[in-house]
Amino acid sequence: MAVQGADVAQLRTTATQFGKGADALEFSAKALHSLIGSGTQWRGPDAERFRNEWTGMSSRAIAAAVASLRQAADELRRNADQQEQASTAGTGGGVSAPRGARQLLDHIENDQKDDQGNSLGDDDGLRIEKVVGPDGETRLVVYFKGQDTEGVEGRDLARSSGLATGLIGVDEDLTRKIDEALKNCPDGKNTDVMLVGLSQGGMDAQNIAASGKYNVTNLVTFGSPTIQADNPNIQTVHMHAKGDPVPPAGNFGRGLGAAFGNVAQGKYVPGIGLGSFLVDAVSPPSSNFVYDSDPGLGLGMGVHDQGYPDVAQSFDESSDARFTDVKESMKKYEGSVTVVTE
Repeated sequence: MAVQGADVAQLRTTATQFGKGADALEFSAKALHSLIGSGTQWRGPDAERFRNEWTGMSSRAIAAAVASLRQAADELRRNADQQEQASTAGTGGGVSAPRGARQLLDHIENDQKDDQGNSLGDDDGLRIEKVVGPDGETRLVVYFKGQDTEGVEGRDLARSSGLATGLIGVDEDLTRKIDEALKNCPDGKNTDVMLVGLSQGGMDAQNIAASGKYNVTNLVTFGSPTIQADNPNIQTVHMHAKGDPVPPAGNFGRGLGAAFGNVAQGKYVPGIGLGSFLVDAVSPPSSNFVYDSDPGLGLGMGVHDQGYPDVAQSFDESSDARFTDVKESMKKYEGSVTVVTE
């Protein structure tokens, strides 16, 4: 069977590489411009001539190359979007399936790899989708990956511990990309946003939701400790697999961080401080429902690594009335999808 059209994933991967190349080239040019302009290392007629050539020709040529790379990246993304629309035109007009928990979970794992299985630089664990619904409204779904077990992406155990204990808060590298995506939405900062996170990514999602920086309407986490008190104005569900040690371990870490903080500030009182610590350790600050499901995998990290597709599917199929409002609110995020960042 003949296959027509482009490989959408490859187009977006190449666009990402072009964008990162532009960023690296621009950063190097700025560093060189500062060094050349300082005038402290090289003086005389040759130095002045070189600086004039740099200012008049070389720096402009580099700026043009940066602009060309970014333009090419934008063009590749547009081609990918058009290819997706063409591919779905015969099957219902490009409208996504209902945004159940299982679909959300499937979209979290977004690391781009080459033919040898090596990462192509998805080092922030972030994926942003722009969704245009049947009502014509544009909304964003922002996904956050979990911990990278190989430690090559910076999303390692140390970062998980920092998030769980409160030593790491809102990640500004992530919010900058969300800010950029919102600039291209008709309603700007007023755009409705759904945050979805797995494990470590769920803690990032909670921190960003709690910051009040965005118009977050929905928060969904999988296998993540509840490190922030839920906002009653945000439709929230935290999904836990029975036997998964990560959520309670994270809550224990949060209590431990609070206890050490009290000690450092001279506030620790034996008995009272310990009691407060234990309360923190076993009582996540959630005013919303935790969906607790058994994937049948027993106990241990295998549950954390493998159990959440079944948990998400179970949530979608559940008739529990406690989750009716959350499920109904997710339907706002059905529609035509454009991947903004991955």
